[in-house]
Amino acid sequence: GTETFITFPYTQTHVDMPDAEKDKRGIDEYLIRLSIGIEDYEDIEQDIIQALEKSKQGVIS
Repeated sequence: GTETFITFPYTQTHVDMPDAEKDKRGIDEYLIRLSIGIEDYEDIEQDIIQALEKSKQGVIS
């Protein structure tokens, strides 16, 4: 796709990989992957800022 998204490789894209292999590759439960799409960069920036602010408040949506 062409949209921006965030994933958590440890529990999503690499969930079937053995833990030892994840450790070897530096994939832990704190790693996030930010894939930037083709949207306007200011929209992406505002979305990220809003998400970080919500995370400080403990809000998950």
